[in-house]
Amino acid sequence: MSVECNSTGSDTSVFSSAQSMENTPESTPIHCNEQTAEPSAKRIKKSTMSLIEEAMKYDMRSEYHLPTTFLRERRKPVKVETDDEDEQVNQKPKRKYTRKTSSSSRRVGRPRKDVTSNNTIKPIKPERKAKTKTDTKPIAVINKSKLKSKTTTKPKTKSKSKPKTNSKSVSNTYKDQTSEDNNSDMFLTDLDNCIENTSFFNLPLIRNRSGFVKNITSPKIFVENPDENNFVPLKSVVFPDCEERFPVHANIQKFGYDALLEIGQNIESAVRVYFPKRYKPRGEKLLEELNDTFEKADTPAFESVMHRFNMLVSEIPHELLIQELEVCPKIPVSFIHSLLHVCYTRSIYPNARKLKKYTSFSNFVYGELMPDFLTSVYRRCGLSSDSVFMDLGSGVGNCVIQAALEFGCKLSFGCEIMDSASDMTELQLKELENRCNYWGINLPKIEFSLRESFVNNYRVNELIPKCDVILINNFIFDAPLNKQVEKIIQNLKPGAKIISLKSIRPPGYSINYDDMDNIFNRLKVESFKLPENSVSWTYRSVGDYYISTVQDTIDESIFCPPIIGRIRKKESIHYTK
Repeated sequence: MSVECNSTGSDTSVFSSAQSMENTPESTPIHCNEQTAEPSAKRIKKSTMSLIEEAMKYDMRSEYHLPTTFLRERRKPVKVETDDEDEQVNQKPKRKYTRKTSSSSRRVGRPRKDVTSNNTIKPIKPERKAKTKTDTKPIAVINKSKLKSKTTTKPKTKSKSKPKTNSKSVSNTYKDQTSEDNNSDMFLTDLDNCIENTSFFNLPLIRNRSGFVKNITSPKIFVENPDENNFVPLKSVVFPDCEERFPVHANIQKFGYDALLEIGQNIESAVRVYFPKRYKPRGEKLLEELNDTFEKADTPAFESVMHRFNMLVSEIPHELLIQELEVCPKIPVSFIHSLLHVCYTRSIYPNARKLKKYTSFSNFVYGELMPDFLTSVYRRCGLSSDSVFMDLGSGVGNCVIQAALEFGCKLSFGCEIMDSASDMTELQLKELENRCNYWGINLPKIEFSLRESFVNNYRVNELIPKCDVILINNFIFDAPLNKQVEKIIQNLKPGAKIISLKSIRPPGYSINYDDMDNIFNRLKVESFKLPENSVSWTYRSVGDYYISTVQDTIDESIFCPPIIGRIRKKESIHYTK
C-alpha cells in the first residue's frame, strides 16, 4: 500500500491504511514529500486511531429515527413486559454451553469423548434441552408476522387443516395487536370497549329492503381455481335474502386468508349486535358450538352450525330487528375493526405489491398506523361526530375511513400523491361503502384528494381553518417538506390538534420576534410513549408520538428553551446571577 512519489496529493484515506498501523516502520506507507519528516510523524498515534475507530461505530440513537434496516434487525429486541407470549417473541433463545475445567477442554477441533463399559471410546454429543413450541418457531418468522397490520384474531387456534399464513404476504392492518385475550372464547375480543350508538345504523335503508343492491367482493379472489361445491353460504342478518359464500372446504388459499375466522366474526357480530333479546340465547348457544368446532378444526360440524345460523336468521321478524337497532346503546370497537379488516383484505391484498414501488428514505415511503393505536390517539384528541379530520399523506386511506366509521366525523379528508396508493384508496372506499350497506351501517362523509400533493393544494388550504384534528405521519419527512408543512398549518384554529410521529415544532425552538404570528409560538407540544405494534414497519416502539395543540396565547416554554442536552435528559433549568 505504499504511495508513489509522482502522485500529487494524498489519495489514500486514513481508513484505507488502517491495516498498516500495527506494522513496522519499514512497511508503513510514507508520502514522498514527508520522507524527511520526523520518525514520529510516520505513524498515526494510537489515541488518534482509537478516535477514528470510535467514529466508525454505529450510533444506536439513530435507530429511532430510521426505518427498518439490517442494522436494526441485528440488534437484540428490547424486552417487553406484556404477556409471556410477547416476551418469548422479543427475546432470542440462548444456548447454554458447558465448559470443562480440565486440560482436554482447551483442545481445539477435537470432539469430547467418553469411555463405555466395554472400554471403548465414543464421542459425546452435547445434550440439548427439549424446546417448547414457542422456541421451535424461528425468530425471523415471528418478527415478520409481528410487522403485519393487525385485526382481531381468534385465540388458541390449533387447526391442522387450516393453511399456514405466508410470512411474505401483504401486511394485515386490522389484526389484533395484543395477546391479552388469550383466554377468550370469542371471535370478537374486548367487547367492553364500545362506542356510543349515535346514528350508527342506516335505518331507512334497512326498512326499505328493495333499495339495497348487493355489490360486495366475493372471497373467491383468495382461492385458486374456485369450485362452487367448496363454498358455503352465510346469510346477511339485515337482508336475509342476500348471502355471501365462503370457501370453507378450499385447501389452497392466497395471502393467508382464513375463511373460518371471518365467518366466526360475522356470526358473532350478528348475534351480539343485531339479534333481538328474544333470539340472543339461541344465538349464543350457536356461538359456543361454533367455537368448539373451530378449535377442533371440525369443518363438517362448523358447516352444520352455519346452516343452523342461516335458519335462525330467517326466523327473526324484520320489524323486531329494526326495533333492536333503534335502542342499541353501544357498538363494540372490535366489530368495527373486523369490518375494516374485511374491506382491507378485499381491496389491498390482491394489489399489495404495488405499494413497494417507492424510493427508500424518501418522502414517498409507505407506512401504516395500526387501528388500535389510532383508536387510542383519536380518543385522546377528542375526535367526535362534530369534528373535521384530515390526514396529509393518507396512503390507502386507513386512518381516514377509521375516523369516519368509528368516530362518525362530519368530514374525514385525506390527501395522497402516490398513484398506487391512490388506486387502492378508491378500491377500499368502494368496498367500504358496499359493506356498510350490507350491514345496514350509516357511513359519514369521506373525501379524498388523490394523486395530488398536499403542498399548494386548494382543497387542503380550504379545509385547514375548519380542521379539528390533523394527522401528519412525518416520520421520514425531509427538511424542505417539513418547511412546507409549517406553512400549511399556519391557519389552524385555536383548539386544533396535530398528531405526528415527530414533533412539528423543532426541539430547541425559540421565539422569533420578527415573526410573532408563527403558529409554532402558540403550539403546546405533548409527547407520549408510542406503544409496541403501533406502526406497520416494525413491532417495536419507535420512540414517542406527539400531539400539538394550537393555543390562543404564546407558549411560555419557547421564551427560554433549555439546551438540547437538557431537553434529552429532561433536566430542569437552574438560574444563576
